[in-house]
Amino acid sequence: MKAVSLDTNKVPGITQKLRESSLGALFLGQPLNSRRLGAPPGSKTKEAFAKNLRIAQDHDTLLNCTFGSGFVAANLATQFDKEVILNGNASLYSDLLVHLPDRTSVRVEFMWRKSATAGAIAQYVLEKLNLYGKALSYF
Repeated sequence: MKAVSLDTNKVPGITQKLRESSLGALFLGQPLNSRRLGAPPGSKTKEAFAKNLRIAQDHDTLLNCTFGSGFVAANLATQFDKEVILNGNASLYSDLLVHLPDRTSVRVEFMWRKSATAGAIAQYVLEKLNLYGKALSYF
């Protein structure tokens, strides 16, 4: 991260923001309800995200683990494992297997793209669900 000039200092209040995010609500077993969208990203946010994308091209595991560490720091998870094989299928790995405080676990997939429409995100999710379903013999 330092190689692409990203600030690696802890951001005050970031764990609370993570807990209040949609993903945080899901991890806490809270309903999503309708949520207010934040302001559009500013130039500094766009620049930082572009730097993260450069890292993700070759080392997305580094970024994924940063999120895993954030989940633990925010008490949303007790621990996480990276690149976990799904059901013995040597070709299908989850980005993170997150162990929640209630002793359940959830697999988390990240989609690192410069831009994505709602349709592209939906297609990515459906493709992942299809792969997971086949690996788990649901269909």
